[in-house]
Amino acid sequence: MCILANDILLPINWLQTWVAYAKKIPKTGIIGIHCVESLPPLVNGIHETHTPFGDNFITRELIDAIGGYNTEFDPYGQQDKDFAERAILAGFTNYYLPNMRSEHIGHDVGDGSEYRKAKDESLQKSSAVWDKYQPIYHEQKQLYIKP
Repeated sequence: MCILANDILLPINWLQTWVAYAKKIPKTGIIGIHCVESLPPLVNGIHETHTPFGDNFITRELIDAIGGYNTEFDPYGQQDKDFAERAILAGFTNYYLPNMRSEHIGHDVGDGSEYRKAKDESLQKSSAVWDKYQPIYHEQKQLYIKP
């Protein structure tokens, strides 16, 4: 499955490369193409990371293991971080592809728009949701959320 934003441009052969790496790297969870934040070092041919931000490829094996996104973070929050956390706890590897870069064309941080204000407000509320689920995932080992 692919999660694609409408403000990220992907490089040539992005889907073909995602599929090839998903087949090549055992227990692949989430694959990203680096766009924002810092890029982790290249180790064993991939840039392993907790949460690949931006557009993602998610394996069927991962969805079968942990289900879908936690919608309590909606409309905007830490869904991607939460999903990645569950993937790692379930033994999957999340990473960025080597030698590929995407471009974020919709930068809105600090622009003062109504959209950005709503987004920031939702992000602030998401911390409480994150804290609520950490013991459920880490102590109770309940990682599956019905899609």
